Amino acid sequence: MKVALGFCRAEEIKSLQSRNTFYFHAIESNNNIVDFPTGIAESKRLFIYSGGRNQPIQLTGYSAEIESIQLKHKSSITGKEQSKTEYYYEVILRDNFTFEEGLIFEIEPDKLFDKSDEKNRKLFNKFIPVMVNFDKLQKIRKQKNG
Repeated sequence: MKVALGFCRAEEIKSLQSRNTFYFHAIESNNNIVDFPTGIAESKRLFIYSGGRNQPIQLTGYSAEIESIQLKHKSSITGKEQSKTEYYYEVILRDNFTFEEGLIFEIEPDKLFDKSDEKNRKLFNKFIPVMVNFDKLQKIRKQKNG
């Protein structure tokens, strides 16, 4: 089963349980709109990770079922009108995020993405949402937890 991994800043993680909407930046530095991950329509669940930039990257334990995804301009998003980012992907969730203690573990990109999946590895390294196989996440979790 394919799932989406989405980045969230550490200071925003606590607010996830009260949310049923999530936003991703849709623009790269050269002002091109980034395509949301190929196959997102087949993905039913969004898992949130945090870290990077000298911090370990790890799943946060938060996930939710995806209802829909739509590209929106900042002017139509309450609270983002003054953002430096012009466009966002708005992910509407079926319900609020749920928390599972067993889904907190460090993710090593080398174990998550094999050589044939270089595109997703590059997106992941830029903190852009990626599609991964849930079974591979489970395998990493088992290795971490022994």
